[in-house]
Amino acid sequence: MTGNNRFNHILDRVDMMIEEGILDESKDLLEQVYSVKPVGIRWFVSNARYMKKSGKPVREVIGYLKDKCSLDYEYDGVDDYVSYMLELYMSDGNMCEYNRLKYEYDRMLGKEQGSEPDFSIDLSNLGIVELRKLCDALYEVHEDFIASVIVTLLKCRYNDTALYSNLKMPNLFPFLKYRGKVIFVRTYETECESSNNMFQILKWALKELGIITEVIFMSRDDDNCLIFSDLEKYIFNQDEFNIVISSGFIIDEICVRDSNKKYCERLTRSEKDYFEDKLAAGRIGGYIDYIGCMYGLNVRECFSNAQIKYSFVIPARNNAETLGYTVRTCLDCKRNDFEIVISDNSDDSSDSVRKACDELLEELAMTGIMTEKNAVIRYVKTPYNFPLARSFEYAILKSKGEFVIPLGADDGVFPWMLDILDEVLSQYPDDDIFQWGFAGYQWPGVKQNKACRNIFNVPHIYRGERVACEYVDCSAVRNEAVESPDKMYRMPTLYMTSGFRRRYLGKLYEKTGRLWGGINQDISTGLLNTCVYDRFVYIKEVLSIIGQSSSSIGCQNLKISQKAQAESALWDNKDMIGQSFQGYIDRMIPDTGGEVIYMYIALLYGISLGVLEESVIKSVNWSNAFSYIIRQMDISDDQFFKKLNALRLGGYKLSDSDCVWFDKLCEEYINYVIIEKNGDEPGQAYDEVMEKDRFTINAMAHGISNIHEAVDYCRRWEIHV
Repeated sequence: MTGNNRFNHILDRVDMMIEEGILDESKDLLEQVYSVKPVGIRWFVSNARYMKKSGKPVREVIGYLKDKCSLDYEYDGVDDYVSYMLELYMSDGNMCEYNRLKYEYDRMLGKEQGSEPDFSIDLSNLGIVELRKLCDALYEVHEDFIASVIVTLLKCRYNDTALYSNLKMPNLFPFLKYRGKVIFVRTYETECESSNNMFQILKWALKELGIITEVIFMSRDDDNCLIFSDLEKYIFNQDEFNIVISSGFIIDEICVRDSNKKYCERLTRSEKDYFEDKLAAGRIGGYIDYIGCMYGLNVRECFSNAQIKYSFVIPARNNAETLGYTVRTCLDCKRNDFEIVISDNSDDSSDSVRKACDELLEELAMTGIMTEKNAVIRYVKTPYNFPLARSFEYAILKSKGEFVIPLGADDGVFPWMLDILDEVLSQYPDDDIFQWGFAGYQWPGVKQNKACRNIFNVPHIYRGERVACEYVDCSAVRNEAVESPDKMYRMPTLYMTSGFRRRYLGKLYEKTGRLWGGINQDISTGLLNTCVYDRFVYIKEVLSIIGQSSSSIGCQNLKISQKAQAESALWDNKDMIGQSFQGYIDRMIPDTGGEVIYMYIALLYGISLGVLEESVIKSVNWSNAFSYIIRQMDISDDQFFKKLNALRLGGYKLSDSDCVWFDKLCEEYINYVIIEKNGDEPGQAYDEVMEKDRFTINAMAHGISNIHEAVDYCRRWEIHV
């Protein structure tokens, strides 16, 4: 895959014109080329040249160009990108970033590193200047984990805030403080002066932070497999977790061993395959202890502490403007056997969710709906800044219902939901997972999916008739989703359209060694459920409304997750902790974003946990899978070719062959089109339908401005009995 190189001859001309100072004509040509999507990497390099020549600050130009290319392998535009980025760093006087990029480029090309810094240093008397120099040197050779520890040491010892903004390390310090020690895993074949120096530096820095270290040397058998005897007592100890540090290669090897899969996971992101010799971190042992450390909970007690019949669980993040309406739809159930758990995962700059809850509680107290004896709403604040999966996991563990119904903070439920669940749960006492039909509502002001603006679609309105249910075969629905990923939400995702009995938590943990996790928590949960269970119950009634608002928690956390991958996560309690990182198996497909790709990452995630056989990889028609992935990609995305070439590398790994088939898919599905800057807004792409028990309408045209009014509209529907 070379990328969009059809305009390279024009861009060569533009570069010469920019060099000669012919800027107006250069700008016109650049705009003409940019209108043809998708845009190749060469265009961004030429535009960066234009920006610099036009007087833009060098750092602004660097920020603009930096995320447009990834050095996965050599493809069209990479050489130009690296050459100009190095020129920009040199112009900015930033030799640290210059050396880091040069090192990465040489590694990508497979060049031998003969000039790496000498890390055999005296650690006995390092001051702030020496520590900064050490951090620079580590950062330049992509020893980011050790550099992060040094950054933390600088912060703790000297309150030094001159921190690196591009360190791609998660916040592991709370776990290290909680456990008080770390395990170094070393192998005899990797023993060398350079490796030993890295371990000594890290051991010293951790000791300075109050973390003790234990070193375990592992040997290999005749088949070159690691012998785990000295590590197994930690791996299989389900009462206690430990952090292990070794090369990325060794961390992956520990995690992919069949007997270890449930008990081990990677805790640092894999930057590039050719950097897996760098130090990385992982967790071994008790997942329950690991998340209990984050949440401050006795997690096992949460598996069976039901004190009320139903729990509506609503993780919220900076979305107070929709939350109150969602809560009101739950209160309309008019019963006293449910709770509403609002878990506030907002960042520290916002207390809007807490204030909204306080106002709502005050209102309910005045009306008598809520008293001390009838505490319907429970507000809890997450102890850290969590990604979406952890936010859900924490909220669910804080709930006390026998049956749990997870919702987004812009979703809604119909007032007949719990009455129907009463009937169904009594009919199916041995089943744990239940899925139901749903309506869809788009809140005002949503910028995405404008063709469906203001849509309110209800496929069926309950009229008091006997509820029909059916069993759904889990393997069948999973296979259907793999073949046609547009059907992935037929899997029970336990979010908005499905719920579970509390005993499910213990069964899920027993089978997978996890609770909520994966790169995309709802699709991953749905996939795992189809592996853990043989069947689930589908209720043939519409019980909830999926809301889409500009503050949807999924959209927010997707942006946060992407940002967290590109920026530093500093080691203090204000930063996001508990992120999920792709391991050796599931990172065969890179996280380039999009629901379809999350479906196939979830499939590999199931293999990485051992609930699916690795032979599944060879059974998948990857040409078919990637055809869906490519078709979902946005050709207007400035990172289109960066993502496409990362996917091509993933296709190579999965198919164990050349990528001729991938290139043919690109030829078939990627069409170059002209997209004007200010094109016409798309018109309404749906027809209004109003029948006796279903409808599709423009909500705003019918006076509906929030999800509570949407529910009320259905309740007042003339045919509803």
